[in-house]
Amino acid sequence: MKKLLSLLALIIVTLTVNAATYTINDIPNVHLKDKYQFVSDPDGYMSTDAKREVNHHLRSLMDSTSAEVAIVLVESIGNEDMDLFAQRLFDSWKIGKADKDNGLLLLFVMDQRRARIHTGYGLEGIIPDITAKNIINYDIVPHMKEGDIDGAIIEASKSICEICKDPDAVGEIWSDQAND
Repeated sequence: MKKLLSLLALIIVTLTVNAATYTINDIPNVHLKDKYQFVSDPDGYMSTDAKREVNHHLRSLMDSTSAEVAIVLVESIGNEDMDLFAQRLFDSWKIGKADKDNGLLLLFVMDQRRARIHTGYGLEGIIPDITAKNIINYDIVPHMKEGDIDGAIIEASKSICEICKDPDAVGEIWSDQAND
């Protein structure tokens, strides 16, 4: 009986661990189904109200600058390198307008306790690596240390919007494909 219970427990743990590990193809691209949805959270880390607020900020950003932002929260990507995973996900989803490459991906991998901001070339001058690092260090990390995922993502989205909506940035970001 003990062997059977041990085997059953091992199977349950294995299935649970594997179910929470995502590949690029496993992550739902919510923006494809509804162009005003920007948060893919298949494991339900964020509250509905927080998603609504973030979607509101990012829709306003898209409408005023044509920049596209995707926020993704997943439990695990297994042994994959987070930076390479972010690059591949960004490319796979084609975030941003093709003529300006004005997309941004904010990726959270919960089991690594890390966040990564990946920008298209069109946003690199507006959100360079040091700015992305500051958003992570000052907007995300303090909230995450308190277990406040909603606050982390809301503050990060506000900072991204504020930076991109700067009048000097809008001209650089705006795409003629904005209504596509």
